[in-house]
Amino acid sequence: MTSRFCHAKIKRFQISGTFDDGCRSANMKFHAIIDKKVLARLTVILLVALFLRLLMLGRQSLWLDEFASWMFASKDLQHVLRSEPTNPPLYYLLLHFWMGWFGTSESAIRSLSVVPSLFSVLLIYCFAERLFTRQIAYLAAIYQAISTFQIYYAQEALDT
Repeated sequence: MTSRFCHAKIKRFQISGTFDDGCRSANMKFHAIIDKKVLARLTVILLVALFLRLLMLGRQSLWLDEFASWMFASKDLQHVLRSEPTNPPLYYLLLHFWMGWFGTSESAIRSLSVVPSLFSVLLIYCFAERLFTRQIAYLAAIYQAISTFQIYYAQEALDT
């Protein structure tokens, strides 16, 4: 016998088979239905986050650490992989190719850090939605998007 809680819980999934938790049991196939309103809201949050991270990205000249990152990444691939023995070379390798695509200006070098910062906004939303409610997930994503701490570190060309 199925309960109303079970039906409400699985309403947005298409299910074939049954559950083991008292609702139903055994084989399940989940096909997530993408809600267009959720996608639109997340897109707006990510666009705001992108705008805030790109705003005044090149307003300062490179700091010493950022200059060192530029120096390590501007060498050929063999030197990039071995140039900094205390840090893993993935950041410098990514920055090497990034500078090849977008140039070597302050804004271009710092813009690589914007990518994982935007990904963190989406990741916070996914974690919060899984652990709490969708409304809390929106608030968490908005906070991550407008956090001055997050914006500050998204605008630095550092491997940390």
